[in-house]
Amino acid sequence: PHTKQLLLFIVAKADNMKTLLTLMICVGGTVATVPTLAPRTFEPIPLGSIVPKGWLLDQLVRQSSSLSGYLSTTEGLGGYHGDSDVVNKTRWLGGPSGGPWYIGDNDQWFPYWANGNVPAALQLRAAKALRLLPEDLPLADIVDRYMHYVLDQDVKDGWIQHDKWAPTASLDEGGYEMVQSLMQWSEGQNKSTRAKVTKAVISHLLNECSVINNNTIVSWTATRWPTFVTLVEYTVDRLLPEFGNNSEIVPLGYEQTQTKLIMYAGLMGKLGMDWNAYYNRLGPTDRTGNKTFPNGSVPVWNVYDHGVNNAEGAVRWPAALYRLNGSKTEGMSQMRHLLYMLDKYQGQIQSLFCADEVFCGRDPNRGTETCTEVESLFSLELAFATLGMPELMDRVERLAFNALPAALTGDMWSHVYVQQANSVFAGISHPKEAKNPTKTKKACHNSTCSAYKMRGDGGGPGPYEEIENANYYGTSHFPCCITNFPQGWPKFIQNTVFVDMQTKDEPSIVIASLVPVRAHVTAAQAIVDIESQYPFGDGANISVTTNTTTTLQVRIPIWATTATIDGERVNNGTFVTLPCPVGNHRFVVNLNPTVRLEFGWGENFGTNVTNAVGVTRGPLVFALHPLENRTVVRKYNSTPARPKGSDYQISTNETWNYAIDVSQPIKFSNMAINGWLPSFAFDDSNASPFSITVMACALQDSVWGYWKGSNITDAPPPSPLPREACKETGTKPLVLTPFGGTNIRISVFPWIN
Repeated sequence: PHTKQLLLFIVAKADNMKTLLTLMICVGGTVATVPTLAPRTFEPIPLGSIVPKGWLLDQLVRQSSSLSGYLSTTEGLGGYHGDSDVVNKTRWLGGPSGGPWYIGDNDQWFPYWANGNVPAALQLRAAKALRLLPEDLPLADIVDRYMHYVLDQDVKDGWIQHDKWAPTASLDEGGYEMVQSLMQWSEGQNKSTRAKVTKAVISHLLNECSVINNNTIVSWTATRWPTFVTLVEYTVDRLLPEFGNNSEIVPLGYEQTQTKLIMYAGLMGKLGMDWNAYYNRLGPTDRTGNKTFPNGSVPVWNVYDHGVNNAEGAVRWPAALYRLNGSKTEGMSQMRHLLYMLDKYQGQIQSLFCADEVFCGRDPNRGTETCTEVESLFSLELAFATLGMPELMDRVERLAFNALPAALTGDMWSHVYVQQANSVFAGISHPKEAKNPTKTKKACHNSTCSAYKMRGDGGGPGPYEEIENANYYGTSHFPCCITNFPQGWPKFIQNTVFVDMQTKDEPSIVIASLVPVRAHVTAAQAIVDIESQYPFGDGANISVTTNTTTTLQVRIPIWATTATIDGERVNNGTFVTLPCPVGNHRFVVNLNPTVRLEFGWGENFGTNVTNAVGVTRGPLVFALHPLENRTVVRKYNSTPARPKGSDYQISTNETWNYAIDVSQPIKFSNMAINGWLPSFAFDDSNASPFSITVMACALQDSVWGYWKGSNITDAPPPSPLPREACKETGTKPLVLTPFGGTNIRISVFPWIN
C-alpha cells in the first residue's frame, strides 16, 4: 500500500513525463511492488452469459432489425451529413468515408456503431435469436467481418487506427471506442482471436501512454479521460490475467505492463479535466477550462459544460478515482455530490440532466441529446458495479425505461436529437421576431447571425438552437447519435446480473434489475432465471440452480417501500441477501410500486420557482400522450431502399396545456390500452400496458402556451396556480401513460390545489 501511495504521489507531483521518470529513478529506478487497481464491488460476467428474454429480447431484436442494424449495409440513408455512410463507407473498413470532409475525417462514428452492435450481436447469438432478424441482415456475420478487418488491416505500428488518422496529434475518442469494441467482441471469440485482440489493445494503450502530455490531453480528450481509465481497468482485470505471461502477446511482461498502464492512467487524471474542482466549485482553473459547474442554462457552447462530456467523463470519474486511489469512501462521496449538483441545477424528470448540447437548466421544454442519454446509462452502470451503490441502479432504470425508448420512434427507425420532458411538436420551429410577430426567425447557420456568435469554442450550437433546428424524428441529425444510440439496450442487458467476489465464502450472485434474463454465472457455478415483465409487471420469479453453496443479493429500489420476498417485507434502497445451498431455489419478489407525485420540477432559482409536478410509478414516468399527426418531411434514395428510414414531423391538434388538481384522487388502472402487448413494450401508437388518471383543467393560453410564438412548448408557469387560470371552472379526467411509449408528450405539469 505504501508503494502504491508513493507512485500516486509521484504522478500527482510530476508536471510532465520527464519529471515523472526522474522521480521514479530517484526512488530506485524500479518499482518493487506492482501497483494495483482497487477491486470493484461487483464483477461483470462475460458478454453473452446474460441472455435477454421476453419483452427485453423483443426490444433488442427490434433495434437490430431497424436503423441500428441497417446502417451497416445501407448507403445514402440520412441527410447532409451522409449519416449511414459513416458506417458502411468508413475508412476503418477501407472505404472513402461518408459525408463532407469534417464528418468523414472524424474517426469516431464507426467505433460508436461497433460499440453497440458488437454486444447486441453476441447477446442475440447467445439467445439463439439471430434467426429473428431479417434475412438480408446477418448482423453477427457483419460484425465479425468488420472486427476481423479492423484487427487485420487497421493495426499498424502498434496503433489501432485507420489510414487518415494521425494518433500522435492527439488522443482521439475514436481510438477509445474501437478499443472498447474489440474488447467486447473478443469475449465471444476463441482463444487465438482473443490473444490477437489482446496484443493489439495492449500495444495501442502503451503507445497512447507514450504521447500523454499537456499538448495531447486537451479539449474533448481532457474531459473524457476516465474512459482511458476504463480501458486500463479492463486490460488489468481481464486481459493480463489470461495473457500477461505470454511474451509474444505482452512483450513488456505482466508486471511492467500493469505498472505502466496504471501509472499513466493516474497521469491522465492529473492532466485531464479536474472534475473535482468543477463540481465542487473550487475554480475556475486552467484544468476546468476556466469554468465552474453552472447554476442553470449555459449561454455559450463549450466542451467543458457539454452534456456528453459530462456523461462520459464526469459521471464516470468517481468510480475511476476509487479504482486508482483505493478510497471507496471518497469515490462514493464524490458520486453523491456530483448527482446532487446535477439534480439541483440541471435535473430532468426522465433524464439524468438537461443538455441540448451543453447544460440547459431544469426547464422541461429544453432537453437532452440522445448521446448524453446512452453515455449516462453506461457510466452509471460502471459506477454501480465499481462502487456498489444501489441507488445508482434506480437512476439507470429511470433512464432505460423512459429516456432511452422515447429517443426513438417505436419501430426504432428514427430518433430525435434532443429529447424533452415536455414537447408537443417534433420538427423545425423558430420563435417569432419581437419587432414583427408575423415574421418567423430563420435558422442560424452563418457568422452574421447573433445566435451563431454564441456558439463558442468549436462552433457548437447556441441556446435553443438544437430544439429549433434538429428536433424532428429522423436519420439526418448528426452522425454521433445515429451511431451511438445502439449501445443503450445491449449494455443495459449486460449490467443486470453481477457476481460479488468480495464475500467471505463463495462468490455471491447480484441481481441488479428484475428484467427478464437468464444468466450463466460461472464463478458461482449457477444459472439464474428471472421470469418477469418488469417494469410492466410489479415483480419477478427468480430461479437459481447451483452446484455449490452461494448467496443471492437482490437489489430493492428506493421507491419500493412495501416490497416483499416470498411474502416477507424487505428493506428498500438496499440489497437483500438470500441463501442458496446446492440445488434448486425459487424466490418470489413483489416490489408493490405506488403512484407518486414528484413536486419541484422545473427551474428552482430566481423569483419564478416553477415547482411543477410529475407523476411516476416505480421506475416509470407517466405522461400525457396526445394523438399524433405524423408527416413525412424527407425521404432518402438510399441503396437499398429503406422507406421506414425517413424524417418525420410529429404534431398534435389536441389540448395539452393542463394543470393537475393535486387535491383530487389519482387512479391507477392495470388494464392494457389499445391492444398493448409485451412483445412491443414501447408501442408509440397510444397502446399502453396500464394508465394513471388524474383530474386536471385546461389552462388559458395566456397562462401556458407556446414559446415566443413557435411550436415549442413554453416552460410551465409557477405553481400552485389559482383556479382562475383554468379555462373552465371544473376539472376533467386526464389519462397518463408510460413516457417511453411517447414521441410527443407532457410529463411535467403545473398544478392547482
